[in-house]
Amino acid sequence: MCSLTFGWLIGLPVAVVFVVGAVYGFTALGDSPVLSTALTEEVGAAHLGAALALRSFLGFGAGAVAPIVFGRILDLTNAPGPFPTTWGWAFVSLGLGGLAAASCAWGLAPDHAKALRAKTTAM
Repeated sequence: MCSLTFGWLIGLPVAVVFVVGAVYGFTALGDSPVLSTALTEEVGAAHLGAALALRSFLGFGAGAVAPIVFGRILDLTNAPGPFPTTWGWAFVSLGLGGLAAASCAWGLAPDHAKALRAKTTAM
């Protein structure tokens, strides 16, 4: 959620930007060890190395592409000049990537969690 809102905070008091930025910084990467652990618990030993390699490839690949996409969106949403004034859409692109990753992680939930979700949605 921080990625979706952080870029729109321009013009708010510095204290608000600082607090949201601190929350953003502390929460942005906190799920990585948890997701790695979940992956090792769900993937069989014969495929574990390949699964972790694929996860690393996709994660570092996204990390390599994100600054290019972010910069391009800044260029498209701001008037030419040295200082961009609209940062919201660029940060939204990061948030959409985070939402996509979360939905993938949600789909990899253990079977008992999937069964619980199915039961609660049926009610």
